[in-house]
Amino acid sequence: MTTLFSNRSTIVALCAVVLGGLGVTRWAAVSSEERATQTAEGRFLRATDRLVTEAGRRLTQPTYGLRGLRGVVLTSPELTPTRADFLRYMRSRELDTEFPGVRGFGLIERVERPQLEAFVRRMRADDAPDFAVRTSGDASDLYVIKAIEPLEQNRAAWGFDVGSEPTRREGVERARDSGEATLIGPLNLVQDEKGLPGFLFVLPVYRDQEELTTMASRRAAFSGFTYAPVIIDELLGGLLAAGDGHLVDTDLYDGAEVDPARILFDPDDHLHHPHPKVARFEANAHLSAGGHQFLLQAHSTPQLDAALRLDSNQRFIVASGLSLTALLTAVVWLIGRGRLRALRLAEQMTADLTAAKRHAEELLREHQALNASIDQQFIVSATDTRGNIVSINDQFCAISGFSRAELLGANHRLINSGTHPPEFWQDMWRTVSSGKAWRREVCNRRKTGELYWVDALITPFLDANGKIERFVSIRADITARKQVEAALAHQSQLAIELAARADEANRTKSSFLANMSHEIRTPMNGVLGMTELMLAMDLNPEQEEAARTVYRSAEALLVVLNDVLDFSKIEAGRLEFERLSFDVQQLIYDTMELFRGKVSGTPVELLVRVAEDAPKLVWGDPSRLRQIITNLVGNAVKFTSAGHVLVELQRRDATLVVRVSDTGPGIPPERQKVLFEPFTQADASTSRRFGGTGLGLAISRRLARGMGGTVTLESVVGEGTTFELLLALEEDQPRLNQSARALAGWRVLLIERQTVARHIVRDQLLWQGARVETALDTTEALALLRTTRVDAVIASDASVDALLEESPQKTAVVLLSASGARRGHERRGLAAQLSRPCSSLALTSALSTAISTAQGLPTAPVLRAVPAPAISAVPKGLRVLLAEDNHVNQRIARTMLERAGCVVTLVEDGRAAIEAHARHEWDLIFMDCQMPDLDGYEATAAIRAREASRGTRTPVVAMTANVMPEDRARCIAAGMDDHVAKPTRVGDLERALIRWAPKRAA
Repeated sequence: MTTLFSNRSTIVALCAVVLGGLGVTRWAAVSSEERATQTAEGRFLRATDRLVTEAGRRLTQPTYGLRGLRGVVLTSPELTPTRADFLRYMRSRELDTEFPGVRGFGLIERVERPQLEAFVRRMRADDAPDFAVRTSGDASDLYVIKAIEPLEQNRAAWGFDVGSEPTRREGVERARDSGEATLIGPLNLVQDEKGLPGFLFVLPVYRDQEELTTMASRRAAFSGFTYAPVIIDELLGGLLAAGDGHLVDTDLYDGAEVDPARILFDPDDHLHHPHPKVARFEANAHLSAGGHQFLLQAHSTPQLDAALRLDSNQRFIVASGLSLTALLTAVVWLIGRGRLRALRLAEQMTADLTAAKRHAEELLREHQALNASIDQQFIVSATDTRGNIVSINDQFCAISGFSRAELLGANHRLINSGTHPPEFWQDMWRTVSSGKAWRREVCNRRKTGELYWVDALITPFLDANGKIERFVSIRADITARKQVEAALAHQSQLAIELAARADEANRTKSSFLANMSHEIRTPMNGVLGMTELMLAMDLNPEQEEAARTVYRSAEALLVVLNDVLDFSKIEAGRLEFERLSFDVQQLIYDTMELFRGKVSGTPVELLVRVAEDAPKLVWGDPSRLRQIITNLVGNAVKFTSAGHVLVELQRRDATLVVRVSDTGPGIPPERQKVLFEPFTQADASTSRRFGGTGLGLAISRRLARGMGGTVTLESVVGEGTTFELLLALEEDQPRLNQSARALAGWRVLLIERQTVARHIVRDQLLWQGARVETALDTTEALALLRTTRVDAVIASDASVDALLEESPQKTAVVLLSASGARRGHERRGLAAQLSRPCSSLALTSALSTAISTAQGLPTAPVLRAVPAPAISAVPKGLRVLLAEDNHVNQRIARTMLERAGCVVTLVEDGRAAIEAHARHEWDLIFMDCQMPDLDGYEATAAIRAREASRGTRTPVVAMTANVMPEDRARCIAAGMDDHVAKPTRVGDLERALIRWAPKRAA
């Protein structure tokens, strides 16, 4: 009896130790998993967003090719291009690079059944002697694939009547009636031997492109289709690379719901795996292309867990917990075994009954203490083999709400909540009846009807014959934990829904901004263009000032528009950066030229200081760097009423440093803290003097971060402000060229009262080897010239007139003008004139030439900075075709081009542009994108198809108010060479003329 009692106490103790250890281990593992899961989920959602964007782009990319091919059809006689015309157009496109995943492009013609034989004869006469039609059924009309390229891999589709198959016929007739590009499928394409899911992308072609407002009008004008067969696996091949490596997998379903029977794209084939692994994270996104709905489901892969060390952490924690539990179990077991041996020995030692009794009482107390501990911590019950309750503890009564009398003798089904399916309990009975322990999380029901959860361990107990006599259940209350898990699951689902809504809102916002940008830029093109033309007229001072006021106001509005668009692209993560080699010093000087007119006539001077060891040729994105510097200098000029705005370029270890400082009013500390936040102004009062969006600094800091750098701010109220831009420095070492000290041995007198400007020019001269004398004004300079011989004098606007009249020496005089005016060239005795700020290269070149000329020496070759394109650099007499439907824009662009020396021919739509291109040779075509009858994209595609037969190519430059990156990409995909944004400036057109017009002569 004592042995049996000890065995039971040992088993109970072992159960307590095992359950306690497992509980602690589970708690530690769950805590670790929750922390790691949050990190993994964020990474998964970011990768999923990139996958959705890339998939949507690939699904809509074939429409550009369809529209280009439609342009070829529309410009063909009777809308029937010959096979030679079709082949020439297809050879002008590079399908593998422009439209990856598209099997080819082709033409479908509607043929009345009585005209079928005539149609076949016409096709065979058109260089296709083996052409044949494959059809079935007796429909009155056929939709025959009359041309398809590349023919080698699509020969099975050539001549096929797509109208002979119900799904295809319904799709093409739906496209015919809607007038839109339409996806038909999924289908098994006749040219695909693997049976992969495919689609037909069709675009209807109509004889009259203008009167298509009703279904009846579209049916009456319908001619045929341009089409492209698409294999989804090939179209989306390599899609996972757009995500986070191989950490996220994706599936594409046909329709708006997850249906394994309608799977289109399953790169890892996990749906057909006999034991598919359940993904840790999943997200769904709806896509639409060609009027067809798709569901893209992204799910994490085991590699995501491995990358974040989720499983390894779990294994470590579980292994540690199980090891400790096993160790404690072994200790308890050894103690129990030792106690058993002691009891047996006590039974044999009948002589020492008193000691045996005392020992038995001690064991009883320990057993009672152990039972009491289990009763306090766990819910314990025992049942017979039929499940009727034979014993319970107080914890069982407390959590269930039933009294002991109500529970004893009742079946355990009394607290069944009905939450679990019958299979759940069948598994339990099958396990315990075989003599094994069973453990699960179980949902029970209280007497009041409330649900509660327990972690239950049910163990069978055997009698002396090895038969099951009862089942003992030890449970732990986990209701609070399950409630937390349910709340977290709800919050996770809510977060996914909110993310989807935010993504949809972001796309809606981007579309709205792009549309608003186009609508605003079109009238702004008229305002800026006409004002720029007025400023070139012979205006009196009052008229010129009024015109400049209008121009500056329109420019300010354009800055606001560009800021909002840039901020939108940054927020959407769509801003891209280039990596080019460029001269960072020249970029700074060119940027400062933009602000010369803004400070003209004011007591503010623009200065540039380039350190002697400053980097010159570097790798990076020159456009984004210019945008940052323009924002910082623009703010400094706007807020500085007197003094200077100084831009400094330095090298700091492996960092490129650009500092922009001013002598403005400074920024209070409380405004500095929020100045880089969007829509924040340095002057936030209702009576503030300066406008703006409050986005310039926010955009600048985000651009800097995108290039791996940062922007910082220092400011003292009443003294000024300094912004510092830090970027990782990567020099273009092979192109570095250290020039010689070109002014070595020559003495130069510098006259300058402004301290900072004087130090900058003095340092530039010293670095080139010159010996420098300085004077603050003309009086001091004339006194020095009477005693010291100099080779050249550098003077400012304030001192040059007196110096030319009174100088005792016949020396070269160079004017360094802050105003940039040209009137100095008319002064007698002036050797050269430079605008300040001036680069060291330009200053050295001008001085070297002036001194050599004055002393009768041969002029040494000096490297010169490349100037900005001027109107004189535009070749005269260029034959330009201008396609523009807006009358105001016509007048502006034509006048600007004619003033640049071009011979301009104007057409008002795309079809007229194609006809003009066929009649004459042109040096350049400026093409508006949105025009009636035939837009610029289709017109360009038709021009490229015609040029393919000639072996020529006329440069085509888009001129449009659509300025988003995808708009530029669409222009290039249509066959255009460049993109000029509206509002169009004279400089924009001149640069396009210089860049592209010479290509024809070459």
